[in-house]
Amino acid sequence: MKNAPKIIRKDNAEYHYVYGVVYAPLAIDTDWETMTASDIRKMAHDFVSSGKISQIDIGHDNKPSGARVVESFIARKGDPDYPEGAWVLGVRMEEGELWDAIRAGKLNGFSVEATTKKVPKKVMVDIAKIALGKTEENTDVEIAPAHSHRFYIEFDSEGRISLGLTEEELGHVHEIGGTVVTEESMGHTHRFFVE
Repeated sequence: MKNAPKIIRKDNAEYHYVYGVVYAPLAIDTDWETMTASDIRKMAHDFVSSGKISQIDIGHDNKPSGARVVESFIARKGDPDYPEGAWVLGVRMEEGELWDAIRAGKLNGFSVEATTKKVPKKVMVDIAKIALGKTEENTDVEIAPAHSHRFYIEFDSEGRISLGLTEEELGHVHEIGGTVVTEESMGHTHRFFVE
């Protein structure tokens, strides 16, 4: 997907911070929908002004996870990490199951739960036929030594991954499905991004 955002970046492990894109303008999401930059800005501002910064749940279960928003911003033009106009959150949590799941790559992104008004539009989207790249290094070095893999992905006519695989590294490969994380192999996963 063009302009695919970096989903989660762990920062300062001592304090258990993660940063990630909540929504990026005109990027097609997993429901094959998109939002404009102005709608994203309104959503971001409404979230913070409504005081929901401690209402971060897991998988839309509506149970507070203990994580708290400590930063919320709209990425500006030239931001080195995030696409212009993207809503980015910085979240802090305590040591425990939630942090362990993030470190292991089992939780790898933010997802908006909202009531929306859907407006059908016809748009032209460039769909790549193949993508080559390199995964991020695995994060849990207690399970596997730090390493990354080169990857190859083929897309179908609707832009979904039809074939995805990493090159062999340290005696193993990972299959790639329709997310931003490889399938587990040798007890670990890798994040990957298609530019």
